[in-house]
Amino acid sequence: MIIKLLEKEEIKQTKELFDKVIDEIHSDISMQERASYKNKYTEEILGKLIDNDNNYFIIAKSQDKVVGFVFALTFSGIGKVHWIGIDKEYRKNGYASALLKNVIDYFSKTCYKVELYTYMHQGTISFFEKHGFKKGFLIDKNFCKMQLLNMYVNFRTPTDEEVTKCIIITGEAGQGIKLMGKVLAEILTKLNKEVSLSIVYGPDVRSGGMHAELVYSNNKIMVPFIKEADILLELCPNNNYCTGTAFCVKEQINENIVVNKFGKKVFVNMFALGRVLKLIGIDLEKINIEQNLPKRFIEKNIEAISYGFSYREFLE
Repeated sequence: MIIKLLEKEEIKQTKELFDKVIDEIHSDISMQERASYKNKYTEEILGKLIDNDNNYFIIAKSQDKVVGFVFALTFSGIGKVHWIGIDKEYRKNGYASALLKNVIDYFSKTCYKVELYTYMHQGTISFFEKHGFKKGFLIDKNFCKMQLLNMYVNFRTPTDEEVTKCIIITGEAGQGIKLMGKVLAEILTKLNKEVSLSIVYGPDVRSGGMHAELVYSNNKIMVPFIKEADILLELCPNNNYCTGTAFCVKEQINENIVVNKFGKKVFVNMFALGRVLKLIGIDLEKINIEQNLPKRFIEKNIEAISYGFSYREFLE
């Protein structure tokens, strides 16, 4: 048994195994729905993801065969396990345990906890409990593709700064700033976060500047006002909200990207929402995002969110 980081020459085998696991655990849904999971991890995307220092993609090998994998990442002091899978022929041989122990050990060095979301299968839940994971909160199946259970291992008590994040989305009236803030707040609330959302309008009556200020935390929010953003997303350039701290992630949305892809700039706000979800570490694959969106242009809006979420993986 070998447990190691995923390297480029092993991507093809790992992708094939990932697709087999998706077909198995989602055998009750359509091929088209299964493809939506598989397309998040093409060979091209995997090649880019393993070069990102925040990602931790490891595999288990038996001789020269990839028989297991974990796709995980570090975000804001949390180790997030997105996928773990073992080839059916190699189960109950210690590969899953070896992978999970490796992941726990890796994240224990730099994170205050590691967490995952598992399907409601008692054998799987018991497996994670055997390795020290505790049951967290349930996520309703209407919000996700199916009901999920949050499970976690705490390594230490986090600071308030680690569990509280401030987001500012700034732009002009008519760009869907209010909608983006509302959708984001609803998603975070369903993920068991305390959330405060404020929509701030500029002095102009029409077409003036506006921004959404969102604070979310694992703890109660004592001060819902933002002095300094952790994430600043600009639909129009404005440098007033991020005060130069190294912790602020600042990103400007180029509407030409959206127009070139979708033909209209009306989808800029959904592309931007996808970028924010990516930046705050939300696992978009497991969220039933459409229930939080207006019914108009629903398919295109979902496509724009997914494109925004994955956009950086397509950059050279």
